[in-house]
Amino acid sequence: MTPQHKASLRRFIGFSLCNTPGTLIELLTVWLLSQYLFSSYAGQYILAPVIAFECAVVTNFTLFSRLVWRDRISGMRTRARLIRMLAFNLSASGIYLLRIGLIQVMGILWHPPVVLCDLASMLFSGLINFAINDRVIFAGRRKHRLLVGTLITLAYPWIHLRIKGRENIPSADSQRPVVYVCNHGFISGPVMAAVNLPDTFRPWVDSRMLDRDECYRNLYDTFGRSLHLSSRLRHRLIGRLRDIVIAVLRDYNPIPVIKDGSRQIMDTLKLSADTLASGCNLLIFPEHSRQSYHGDIASERSKADNELRTFYSGFAHLGHLYYQRTGQDLRFVPLYVDRKHRTMYVSPGITYHHTGSPRDDRQQLADTLFLTLSRMSSQSDAPTLQTTS
Repeated sequence: MTPQHKASLRRFIGFSLCNTPGTLIELLTVWLLSQYLFSSYAGQYILAPVIAFECAVVTNFTLFSRLVWRDRISGMRTRARLIRMLAFNLSASGIYLLRIGLIQVMGILWHPPVVLCDLASMLFSGLINFAINDRVIFAGRRKHRLLVGTLITLAYPWIHLRIKGRENIPSADSQRPVVYVCNHGFISGPVMAAVNLPDTFRPWVDSRMLDRDECYRNLYDTFGRSLHLSSRLRHRLIGRLRDIVIAVLRDYNPIPVIKDGSRQIMDTLKLSADTLASGCNLLIFPEHSRQSYHGDIASERSKADNELRTFYSGFAHLGHLYYQRTGQDLRFVPLYVDRKHRTMYVSPGITYHHTGSPRDDRQQLADTLFLTLSRMSSQSDAPTLQTTS
């Protein structure tokens, strides 16, 4: 068990123990209010449980912030604490509704005793509650907004990857930024790399995915046509998905990549170089674009996972631009996401060496990175590679 896993286990035990006083206070508050304050049905069965629930929420938040996650929020301003308390309240309410929903679903599908339904829903919702508190509400300096962080936390069990080569990721106190170069695949590369990479960065994102109309069209062509739903429901579903995708992408503070002209690409490279010069890392996906399709998603995803496409060499110009701004050589760290084996491989960084011939330096770096990712993919036994052109 790694030190990180041990720390999470200790927090989970503390989280479980700190829930007990909140439960007792909730029961005591309901009893006191129903016995001595409220006499009507609405007071005893609606107002009393709601007030008791809020008392339990305040108790749990106080205990969590002082005992379980004290190291993360110590010294935090009052306004920030109040925001987290509000988020904690909303999260607790959502978890409670989830628990009730799980009891209903299990009762309808399997008809077990209600006590077993309640116990199973308590365990499941408790794990989700801990994950949201640990990764979102008490995350110290939050990487994501509350809603996006919650969505990522809920999806994490399905997109979590093991990391091989973690020692090749620069330490947090590293003074120089790096460019993470990752394979794209179907959508596995961007999504899984962004969620699992234990570092801060700004990603390159196709500008069309940040535009509402273009994003909708892309999602509909990719997913919508294969949904066996009515046309109206299909369009509404893709519209909601479009809003979620754009919200998540914007939360990463992306650098838009416009592929329709050399001038726009240079704007992307200059903005990226300025970002690196400020000390921020980049996450890029330099493979050539896949042609649009309207076929079966499963076959296309399998094809994308089994094929590493050749690189645009223009991304390597970042090395020259960074050298012009700082006088330092830039390091590129190859990442390979293997969705089949749920693993992300991290290779030692490759440094851009300024020799005075930017075109040759750029091409050499692009070729070296492509060959490195090719070897990484061969080690994972995943893709069949295209030949370089």
